[in-house]
Amino acid sequence: MKKLLVIPLVILGIMIIFFLSVPLFLVKKGIFLSPGEDCSDDGIKNTWDSIFKINSDGITIISNSTKCAYIAYKISGTTTYVLTGLKSILDEESPFIDFLLYSNLTFISAQKRNTTLWISSFLTSRSSKNYENLTEDIIYLEENIEGDKSLPQRNMKLDTAKGNSTLIFQANFENWTTIQDAGGTIYLNLDTKESKNSIEANIVKIFANLTKEQFIYFNLIKSPFEECTPNWTQKNLTLKNQEKVIFYYTDKNNCSISANRPANITSYIDLNNNRLIGNFTSLNSSINLKFYINDKLANLSTKQNKTKTIKIKEGNITRVRFDWDFDNELLNIQNITIKKQSNNSFGYLIVNGIEEEKILEIDRLKAGNYVCIKDNIIKSISEITPKCNKSSEYLVPCPGNKSRFSCNISSGKFIVSGLFHSAVREFTGAVTSSCISYWNCTNWTICLNNIQRRICIDENNCNTNLGKPPESRNCTSACTPDWNCTGWVPETCPKNETQIRMCLDENNCNTNLGKPPETNSCTYKSSSLLAIIIIIFAVLIIIAIILIFLLKKSKQPKTSFIPSSSYYSSPPTAPPKPAYPPQAPSLPKPPSYSPQAPFQPQKPLYPNFPNQRIISPSQATQSF
Repeated sequence: MKKLLVIPLVILGIMIIFFLSVPLFLVKKGIFLSPGEDCSDDGIKNTWDSIFKINSDGITIISNSTKCAYIAYKISGTTTYVLTGLKSILDEESPFIDFLLYSNLTFISAQKRNTTLWISSFLTSRSSKNYENLTEDIIYLEENIEGDKSLPQRNMKLDTAKGNSTLIFQANFENWTTIQDAGGTIYLNLDTKESKNSIEANIVKIFANLTKEQFIYFNLIKSPFEECTPNWTQKNLTLKNQEKVIFYYTDKNNCSISANRPANITSYIDLNNNRLIGNFTSLNSSINLKFYINDKLANLSTKQNKTKTIKIKEGNITRVRFDWDFDNELLNIQNITIKKQSNNSFGYLIVNGIEEEKILEIDRLKAGNYVCIKDNIIKSISEITPKCNKSSEYLVPCPGNKSRFSCNISSGKFIVSGLFHSAVREFTGAVTSSCISYWNCTNWTICLNNIQRRICIDENNCNTNLGKPPESRNCTSACTPDWNCTGWVPETCPKNETQIRMCLDENNCNTNLGKPPETNSCTYKSSSLLAIIIIIFAVLIIIAIILIFLLKKSKQPKTSFIPSSSYYSSPPTAPPKPAYPPQAPSLPKPPSYSPQAPFQPQKPLYPNFPNQRIISPSQATQSF
């Protein structure tokens, strides 16, 4: 019986171990990073986000776009993050690399290091765009041993170094080795990937004795000895901590030709299923702000719905107030940028990333009675003219109204409402009576009878047609959109049961006509591993019970034969109890013997008595 029980239990154990081990077999041990090669500001930020876990909000970028070289950095207290990038065409003057074999080099380095006077001075002294000596500075930054010597000392073990790499960089690295150089002990991870036309490498250097961690990526493009046609393939990088998805394109043929490369696309996905993108530390602002929803301090663990009032406060001052319909649209906190004056020259606020009507509260520092509103997206307050008399600028009295804007004064603050694209500054100049028209036009209609039309309105109400744009134009044929959509992200349905994609009109018809949906409702399927294990366990238990039942049945004694009632004239009777002291049992009277008849054995009188035997008459006579 024990042997029969062992079989199903062993099978059960093997099945459980196997199915519990399946997810471990499927885990990817490492991710090879191939950062983008776009040298625009947005491209540099996307490269930063694809390497560092700390996001690119607030980074300073020094670049030379003509040479595709850049340095980007963020100084955060005692920690400095530095990203350098260089894309170069190799020639006979290129050191160390055979330009006959390789035609292009892409080099990207990401460092996390302790903030020292040397690195701080080096970075802040190079704050201009199109810096001519940027290539030389990148090489100097990478090779400067003296600058590294100024770093604080430490004694880090390999296990700690591995943990540090996962906290700093997006990918996981496993191929670690230990080397020694002039800087002391270095823990090194090297991953390479070679294709027909290129060699790529990921290098991670964790300095055991210096407070410095570094990720290096390079891509060497082999010299094309034959004609090469790029094969642009879309890839995506999901940054979970930022709830961001970056769609980018790589050339599978590695032709070292960047012409006609599709532009990168950044999209967002609500991984936390709370109708918010990002977290409240993602708010890009130079001031300390807190986020309130319906007058309660916002909590990321709460799923938002319906229309609610959002207040962004600096202490007790509500700097920004607006209503948001969470059922209709996600609120992307990462896109919100708020800037405030840094001195007492005049008060201002610049708010970007909230394309809803809002109310701003601006400091009234000069006791003026006017504000200048720039109804446009701007990055710097210098984009508002001192006289507030350029296109899209509105000089609004306080208290008072102009166009759709209104202004009041309360507790030493300007309260300005009716804002969409929001930049407001305290007006300190002289007010004049001149009127500048601001023409706002609708989109062109579809081409009908070879004519397109639109309507243009002067929002400053200057009562003149001076400078009014045309409201009709000739056309030849209607524009037909050609929608091209990315794949759904993520590929498997997430917990919030919503997938997203981006659809772009290749013909740029400036219409949403026929645009495919960019969100998809799906059904989230949790892992069926547990269900499979339970079913297998139940089946094996049933098998075990059946085996036990059969085993017990096989061990039961066989039932003795009891003759039917027709065998006897009457049922057998139990033998009499023996007397005390015991006496020899009386024998039955022998039957009459006839010598003419052959001997016929009699049937036992007591079929249940053991050890009975049948004797002949002569044996019976002899016994008497």
